[in-house]
Amino acid sequence: SNGKIVLPNKGINLIPITTRIEYSFSDKKPEIDKSKIQKFIPFNMLNVFYGFGVKGFKVDKPVYFKSTLSVNAIRQPKYKIRYGLGFDMFYTAGSLDRVTSDKSDFNKLFSYGITSIFEWVITHRLYIPVNFGVYLNKNEENYETRFFQRLGMRYLFGKHNKMLVGVSLKITEFHADFVEWTVGYTFKNDKNEYKLLY
Repeated sequence: SNGKIVLPNKGINLIPITTRIEYSFSDKKPEIDKSKIQKFIPFNMLNVFYGFGVKGFKVDKPVYFKSTLSVNAIRQPKYKIRYGLGFDMFYTAGSLDRVTSDKSDFNKLFSYGITSIFEWVITHRLYIPVNFGVYLNKNEENYETRFFQRLGMRYLFGKHNKMLVGVSLKITEFHADFVEWTVGYTFKNDKNEYKLLY
């Protein structure tokens, strides 16, 4: 799938089932001393990010700018998981010409909703966000249905790992909506120390 950047989108979205076999040619294994793992100190986060991209609505027609403004309240109770709730607002250029319903110009240009958040923390910098949301305002002319999802990857950087960049696929009921290139900031007070164990 090309994320509906242009049409026709000849790819498909799928969930694969994968098997894998690995063989190590080295007899050496990393020695991990689990006694060095420090007890995790849970903490809260507030993420604010802006996402942008483009979307095609018709074959051989111009693409339109799309963007996202999101605010998320997140709890991290363990090293590897986070969860929380968020509010997403989506802008779609050209909506005033497409949307025919009796709405205000604001509700034609902007759709918005609440989202549940799960994040798989790969390292203290790299994580995979998975979101499931429901629209409070949507526009069917922009191919928006009742529910939306997000799957992507984000990376924290900076002195205290509070700035973020990433890319996500915004999905509307299992159909690609657009590819979000994201930048943002994380408000947090993480007192944990992250050290390699080998």
